[in-house]
Formats: sequence, C-alpha cells, structure tokens
Amino acid sequence: MSSERSITILVVDDNNHARSFVVDALRTAGVDVIEAATGAEGLRLASHGPDLIVLDVGLPDIDGRQVCRQIKDDPATASIPVVHISGMFQESLDRARALEDGADAYLPQPVTPEELVATVRTLLRAHRAEQESEQRFRLLMDSAPILVSGFDAAGRVVLFNRACEELTGLRRDDVLGRSLAAEFLPVAWHPSLKNGDLALDPTPAETRWQSATGMERVIESQAFFIPAGNGRRTLVQVGRDVTERKQTEEALERRSAQAKSMVEVARAITSSLDLPAVLDLIVDRVRELLRIPRASIAVIEPEASDAVIRFVAYRGMRANFKELRPLHWRDGTTPTAIQERRPVWSADLLNDPAFALTPSTRAMVEAEGYRAVLSVPLLASDQALGALAVYRDAPGPFTDAEVDLLQVFAAQATVAIRNARLYAEAHRRQREAETIAVLTRAINQSLDLDAILQQVAETAQAFCGSDVARIALREPSSGSLVFRYWVGPGPSGWVNAQIEPGRGIGGRAFAEGRPVRTENYLSDPDISKDYAPLAREDEVVAVLALPIRSEDSIEGVLYVANRSSRPFSDRDETILLQLADCAGTAIRNARLYDELREAHERLERSQAQLVQTERLRALGEMAAGVAHDFNNLLAVILGRAELLQRRATDPEVGRGLEAVRRAAQDGADTVRRIQEFTRTRQTRPFGRVDILSVVREVIELTRPRWKDEAQSQGIHYDVRVEGEPAAAEGRPEELREVFTNLLVNALEAMPVGGACRVRVRGDGDKITISVDDTGCGMSEETRRRVFEPFFTTKGARGNGLGLAVVWGIVQRHQGTIDVASTLGHGTTITVTLPVATSVVGDEELRESSAAPQDARVLVIDDEPEVRSIVADVLLDAGYTVVQATDGAEGLRRLEKERFDMVLSDVSMPGLSGWNVASECRAHFPHCRVGLVTGWGDQLDPELVASSGVAFVLAKPFEANEVVRQVTTALRVPVRPR
Repeated sequence: MSSERSITILVVDDNNHARSFVVDALRTAGVDVIEAATGAEGLRLASHGPDLIVLDVGLPDIDGRQVCRQIKDDPATASIPVVHISGMFQESLDRARALEDGADAYLPQPVTPEELVATVRTLLRAHRAEQESEQRFRLLMDSAPILVSGFDAAGRVVLFNRACEELTGLRRDDVLGRSLAAEFLPVAWHPSLKNGDLALDPTPAETRWQSATGMERVIESQAFFIPAGNGRRTLVQVGRDVTERKQTEEALERRSAQAKSMVEVARAITSSLDLPAVLDLIVDRVRELLRIPRASIAVIEPEASDAVIRFVAYRGMRANFKELRPLHWRDGTTPTAIQERRPVWSADLLNDPAFALTPSTRAMVEAEGYRAVLSVPLLASDQALGALAVYRDAPGPFTDAEVDLLQVFAAQATVAIRNARLYAEAHRRQREAETIAVLTRAINQSLDLDAILQQVAETAQAFCGSDVARIALREPSSGSLVFRYWVGPGPSGWVNAQIEPGRGIGGRAFAEGRPVRTENYLSDPDISKDYAPLAREDEVVAVLALPIRSEDSIEGVLYVANRSSRPFSDRDETILLQLADCAGTAIRNARLYDELREAHERLERSQAQLVQTERLRALGEMAAGVAHDFNNLLAVILGRAELLQRRATDPEVGRGLEAVRRAAQDGADTVRRIQEFTRTRQTRPFGRVDILSVVREVIELTRPRWKDEAQSQGIHYDVRVEGEPAAAEGRPEELREVFTNLLVNALEAMPVGGACRVRVRGDGDKITISVDDTGCGMSEETRRRVFEPFFTTKGARGNGLGLAVVWGIVQRHQGTIDVASTLGHGTTITVTLPVATSVVGDEELRESSAAPQDARVLVIDDEPEVRSIVADVLLDAGYTVVQATDGAEGLRRLEKERFDMVLSDVSMPGLSGWNVASECRAHFPHCRVGLVTGWGDQLDPELVASSGVAFVLAKPFEANEVVRQVTTALRVPVRPR
C-alpha cells in the first residue's frame, strides 16, 4: 500500500488478539499503525488526524457507534474514513445502524487480511479523491471574486474563501470550526440550516458584516446546500458586497422622495384654493426632506403702508412664534433674503456679525433654541413676496443641495401665493407634454409592449385624475376585446369579460373607431346595457373610451372611468387620444419586431446547420487520412497476431498474442468510431432491419445497467418499448449503436431514477423512433451543440463522440435526428429513417474456408509488412501466393503467369488498385479482383460494383475474413465481360 507519503491508520479495539490481527495485516500492507484499547483513547488519537480509523463496535468504556458519531460530528475529524469491525454485531440491521452513524464501511468478524486491506485501500482512495476534490474546490473558491462561506448544521464555519478574509480581516484558520452563523448568515436561513431544509428561498437575502476597517458592509447573498458526506449537508452562502449600491439606492430613494414631495405640493397647488393648507403642506415636506425639525413661511403684508413681515405657516415652533415681527432688513436672515432677493443663511444667527438682531428677535431665537437659519425669498418676477426658512438647533452651514431644494419649494409657494389657478393650468400642460415625450421615447427605445401599455394606462389615469384606467386588446382568434392592463381598483369581473364590437361603451368605440364618453354609464340610453352588471359591480359613473389604432386596424380600446359624477372634458379626450396613438405605435413596433425576430431565428438555424455540415466535412477529410495510416499499421499487427496465435503452442504466449490482437482490434474500433461521425464509411451494404426488434435487443442488452445495477443502488428506472414492427434499410449493428447511445444518455440524465419510453411507429414512407426521458433536460445552448464532435457535458467521463457518432450513422442511413428539451423537464430525441424498399435479408452466407485446388493468388501492395501478412494468411489457408511490390510489377506477373485471384492495395504509387482492376477486366477476364484499402469503409459501393471488383477488404482485417472473401470469390463463376 505504497504512496507518496506514509499512511497512518488508528486501530481501536479492546480485544488484544483481534487488535493484533488487524495491526499485523495493515503493517504487512506497508501502513503505519497506532493502537488504542478504549474509546476515550481512540477519540484522543483521532484528533491527531490519522488517514483512516478501524473501530471495534463493542468497546468497554464508550460504545463504538458513539465513538464514530463523535468523530463524524467534529469538523476536525469528520472527513476521516471509519471502518467498523465487529465479531458480535453481524446482522444487517447492525450494519445499517453503523452506516447511519457515519461509518464508511462495516466488516463482520471473522475477516480475512485480504478483505481488510482491500477495504482500507478502497476507502483511502476515495478519501484521497475527496481531499483532492476539496482542494480544487477551495482553490476555485479562493480565486472567485465573490464571497463564499459555508456552514454545517451546528452553524460552524466550514468554508471561508479569500474574498471573505479580505473583506472581514479574519483569517480562515481562525474562523473554521467556530459557530459564526449568527454573524454571517441572514436570520431567515437559520431554521433551514438547523433542520437541513433544502427548499431555501432563492430570493437574495441581505446581512451586514463588519469589515476589516470597522465599517459595516451590506452583503447580498444566496444560499444552497451541497453534500458533505455521511448524509450531512453544508449550506454554502455566495454573496457580494452591495454597500455602494445600497447607498446609491438610498440616494435614489431620497431623490424619489423629493420628487414625490414636489409632485405632491405641485398637485396641491393646482387642485386647491386653500392657501394656508398649501403652505402648511410645503412646510411639512421641507422638514421631511431636509430632516430639519423647524420650518416657516413668511410673507410681506400687501395692505400695510410699511413692509410688514408676518409668519403665516410654521412647524416645530412655539405658538407665539407667529408674533415675531422683524423690524428692519438685517433683523435676521428672513428680512435680509427678502431685501436682497437671494438665499441667505447663517451658521450661528446669535453670533453672526452680518446681522443686527433686535432685542425681541434675539429673545425669540434664544427662547426657541435654534442657531442656524436658511431663508430663501419668494420671488415673482422682480417682486419679493416673502421667504421660506428652515432652522437647526446646532450651529453649522447649509449645503448647496439644501439651498437648491428650498428654492424649489419657495418657487412653488410663490406660485401658490401669486396665482394658483393660472399656475395649475400651465403646470398641467407642461406635465402632459413632458410625459408624452417620455412615453414617445420609451416606445422608440423599448420593445417591452407590456411595460409600455401599462405605462400608458398609468399616464392616462394621472392626466385625467380618474379612479380607473384600463386597456383592452383585440383577440386575433375571436375579434373580441379582453382587458390586459389596468390602474386603480381591481378590475373584478372585467378580467374574464370579452367585449364584443358594438356592445357597451368600449365595444361601441371599437366598432365606430371614435371616442365615446358618458357622464353616467348606467343611465345613458345611447350605451347598450350588455355589461351593466359589471359596471354596477365596479361602481363606475363617468366613462371615456377611445379606440387604439395601429395603421389601418383598431387593436384595442383605452378606458378611463370615475366612480363619482366627475365627467371627462374635451381636454381629457384630446390628451387621451395622444396616449391611444402612442399605444397603437407600440403595438405596431412590437409586431414588426416579432416578425424580424422570427426571420432572424430562421436565419440562425440555417447558419447553424451549414456550420455543422462544414465542420463535419472538414473533420471527415482529416479523419479519412488518419484512418488510412492507422489502418495500414493495425492490419499488420492484427494479422501477425492472428497468424502467431494459430502457430503458438505455449498457452502463455497464446494469451499474450490474444492481448495484442484485442489491443489492435480496439484501435480498429476507435478508427471506426471516428469514421462513423465523419460519415466516411460507405462500403457496407444495407439490409432489411426490423427497427422494433433492434430496439428491443438494445433494451435487453442494457438491462443489467438500468435494472440490476440500478436496483442495487436503490434507483428505479421504468424503461418501456411501444410500437409495431417496421422495417428500414440499414446495418443492424449500426442502428443498435444508435439506440444504445440514446438509451444510455437518457439513463445518465436521470441519476436518481425516472421513466424512459422508446416509441416506434410507421408514418408513410418513413419510420419515426422517439426516445423520451424524464431527466434533467438541457439548456438551449447545450441542445444546439449536442451533436458537435468532442462536445460533452460529462467532464472527464465523456469524449464527446457518442451523439456525434449517432448523428453520422443516422445521416448515412438517409435519416434525420432532432432534439427537444426543457431544462428540468426531460428530453425527447426523435429519429426518422426511410422505410425499407428491398427484401434482402441481413444474413450473410458463410462459405467454407477450404481453398479450391491449385488456386493461385497474386498479392500486390507497396507496404511490405501488409503484403507479407496477406500472403502468409493465404499460404496458411493452402493457396499458392505470389507477391508484387506495385501495380506495374503485378501486371507484368499477370502477363507471364496465370492467376485465379488478384488481391491489390488501392492506394499505391504509380498504378493504383483501380488501375490494376481495370487492366484485369480488360486483359485477364478470367482473374477475379479484390481490393485492400486503409481508407476503411470509405469506398463507394456503386464504384466498386461498376469496376468489376469482387470484394473490398478494409484494413485492419481479420485473417479469417481474408480467407473467407477470397474463397467465396473463387467459388463464384466468372461472368463473361
């Protein structure tokens, strides 16, 4: 049991004789052994990290099963393989309990040294593989730029990659094994960690980590479970630092809140004539957005003979603050801002030399307790109407952003004071124009029709101030209208309603192609009452419906409705017509995009098919050349091995020759597989093949894998064949390979079991064979590349030739193969083959290998070793053999001597095998011709037949096949030419 380092095994057994037996067996195998006679001593020595532990079940102090559980529960020793050994507990239940406790193997006494050592070696190899896998996993995790941590069921850290170390400043060795789930895992995952619940919420969760610099960082992460051995699982957390993003989002939220507040104030200004309420709203929103406890609005009394400043709205001040009256323009920031028509602020008003506070003003400031003040004038053209001010208790400056924001609210307050109604109209027109522009840009820039039409509905509600806004689209199949988008209270019964043209207000707008509105839907005699129950349930009163046009057709209807007697105006209709036009444009753009996308997908499919064809053509050319050279070499090895086997009398020599022959045959099979997927095999004739029989043979041949082997692992496969006999023309062995590959792939896609159905059915002039599985499915990228040579998803287990070979065989049989798959929902592979048109069976006549008397054979080949092996095989079979080194020498021999058979290589310098065959046919018609080629089965059968060639031998060949082909050809009478 040698290895790069010494192996140390701990043996724990209170029985000296049994322990000595185990120790001697292991030491004989070259292992260092340490011994313990009690469970406590075993636990102490296990902490030193032996490579494997052999543990007796019945110990005097601590039960062996308990010792095993403690070893497996300790992260420091959990990965050490444990072999339970017992002479007392030998029942199947004892074995099952031991394995459930975490033991990696269970050996009942008596046990042979060989069995013990073999078990230990197997576990050590598996343990070493796990360690290497863990090292690669840790290397991958350390190189990842994301935060990767892992926790066992007790909340102890078992993974902590370099990114985690760099962020937290904690060393991995310092945190591994510590219970830190509370510090690093989101609280929502703690229950799943304890009970091992695999159904973790896939939604990213947030937690906060302390960085190496002491700053709190926001971590967004997702989690999943991975096996940790012995039935345990590790919760792996993959996260990233989103602190900057969260800060940006908070800033956006603040801006959104600012925008929302400004929109709220603007809406109040345009919709209310209650000036004190509007000014109170402005003061409240300023306090909220600036997070300042105090704010006020002061105005200049217009009727006073002298300028009198009066505070008309305030928050956070005492009730008597309204009595404050600045007496001159430097008596605080507010009169100065009004006088100078600019923002004015003081970081400490009581101690600011820029101001001259009167005793009453100073007393008020001291009583209120504020120190820093910012005042912004309310300006209408060149006239100051007052000021908006904010106050802080602590001294300090104000930022430009605060000044800018306060100026915005000051402008709004000015408009409210000066002319609320005029401003409301102007503001409304501006808002409509801007929104239409934004919507138009969105239509031109986005192809998300759902988002755009939802935005149209939202904009319609906002423009009209309606309670409800909805969009119904025409169903192509029925021509009816169906509601798809809405804003406001839920559509209730309208969701499933189909609006027929001409019925109801929407159907009327759709049929007539013009806007229709009513002040009272239920009492309007011009509106049909087909949908009155729904309108009554929805409590709608005033309704406006407008057609949505896309070029020359009407595609839907835009609705707005109020649940009170608030009728819609001409202006509402005008703006909604613009929105309806926007919706029609969006629908037209989406339709054009769909047409373009479909055309593009068709082009992509055509390009992919062309690329696949060209790739295989190029590979075919390469493979053909490689196959020729390899076949020449393999022909010599295989032929010599078979000849030597016939002559060898020593069994040991015979076994060695059989190994050489098998290796050569394996090489030939590899070349054949390369030729399969590159479609360079052509010479084997097709026969009539019953596809259903072939499929059933494949099912039976693979039964040990999908039934016996699977059941031994607790896995169940339901494999069935359905259909009726259907005959195709082809090679049964090739078609068996096709369906074997497809079935094996289906089984590998169902690692925990499942169902596989193979269906065979005739369909006119073709046969359809479908292979359905309930496995894991494949992605679209994998589906597109599945037939590419050397493409595999199996890692080191796969060579990427299986489905490429299948594709090549099906193509050579003039068939097609298609794949349909959905990730997570299984795969269906469909093969179609032409129906057989001939009745030729696949059984070949087996001729006697006895050579006809006095038969003479001329062997022509420029490769000496190949020529020699062919000659030796024929000589052993009783033929008279003459050799020629090339085509020219062969023809000279034919002119001088009589031969019954010429066996010539195809590719030779000077005269090729085809030339020799042609000369024989013209000048030596009595002589049969056979060809030998290193190009495998690439020769065209029609060309072979037309050249008068009796047979073609593909290198490498078996000796019996050479003799059989020659003998068969010589027994067939020569036909006159």
